[in-house]
Amino acid sequence: MNKTKTLLAVLTAWMLVSCSSDSEREDLINVIRFDTSVGGVNTRMSISSETFNSFNVTAIGDASAYFQDLGVTRQSGGAWQTASTKYWPSYPLKFYGYAPTSLQDKVSITTESQTISSFSPVSKVDQQVDILTAYVLANQNSASGAAVLDFKHALTQIEILAKNGLPDKYTVEVLGVKICRIPSTASLTFQQAADEYPSWSVVTGDADYILKSSSGPLTLDQEARSIMFGPDNFLMIPQTLTPWSAGATADGAYLSVLCRIKDQLGNLIYPSNASKFGFAALPVAQTWNEGHKCTYTVAFFTNGGGAGLIDPDPTNPEDPNDSDVDTTPGGGDKGPGDLVVPDSEIPISVTVNVTDWLSGADDNIDIEF
Repeated sequence: MNKTKTLLAVLTAWMLVSCSSDSEREDLINVIRFDTSVGGVNTRMSISSETFNSFNVTAIGDASAYFQDLGVTRQSGGAWQTASTKYWPSYPLKFYGYAPTSLQDKVSITTESQTISSFSPVSKVDQQVDILTAYVLANQNSASGAAVLDFKHALTQIEILAKNGLPDKYTVEVLGVKICRIPSTASLTFQQAADEYPSWSVVTGDADYILKSSSGPLTLDQEARSIMFGPDNFLMIPQTLTPWSAGATADGAYLSVLCRIKDQLGNLIYPSNASKFGFAALPVAQTWNEGHKCTYTVAFFTNGGGAGLIDPDPTNPEDPNDSDVDTTPGGGDKGPGDLVVPDSEIPISVTVNVTDWLSGADDNIDIEF
């Protein structure tokens, strides 16, 4: 009799454990999981598949928010873990993901609209952030219960290279570079298909951005080399630029190189003060697209070109009193918009290399100003 009771107790316990395991397995199957992809390998100052470690996600379904701004972090093994467990409902969900999570205060995702409002790249280039956004419509049968978010780069990455086509005739030393009169405030609307990019509103509010060497000038030769002086590139809002008219007023977008130019005998050509550097500028009129990297190659003294135009606002936008900068680089004889080297008929030549941030396809555009 005792043996029978013991056997019944064992069987009952086994059944309870078995039922509990079935329930746990069912819950596990219904847990919402995430998988991601992101481009950007071998890019600078951007989130890549190697550095992408966290994002927020909102789910919309059945005409309401199922959850909002759920934090998701990557574990040491590569799997993504949500801040709290969420289960698949009986209806499909629209997932909107974004990174970095510090954007949360600017993000609004509802059934009516999905936006990041009034974004501006910060003035300190080394503190600028890369924005990733993603969208997918999924249910518990999608990708074995995982919502797969294909994140897209929402900004345009800008890198500037420079070279000197006549190093035997001219010495060009570069101490910094800036991009100016760049419209820099806009709102983003999330993409509505997994393979699309987000879109931006009309960009307003002009701003200037500068990167300057902390270890002295770079002397240019015939090899195009980066003049970003470190790992940071400009991260700008996509737009079509209205170029500077190349006159005395800073009335449009332009690029300007902080440089010192001498002839082959060591005589100073530009700026007027031998102990300082002056800005040499040229208009830029390209279209910057989401998820692309634009590499500008500024070619001094190449193919009959010269050294650009005197900057219409020849100052450091971060420090108007910068002791390295000659704010009257043309002396008393030349002013904003005049040729830096007067005997050259063409101010400067520029090559723009547009690279898809994801696939790496190239589109080369030659421009002369």
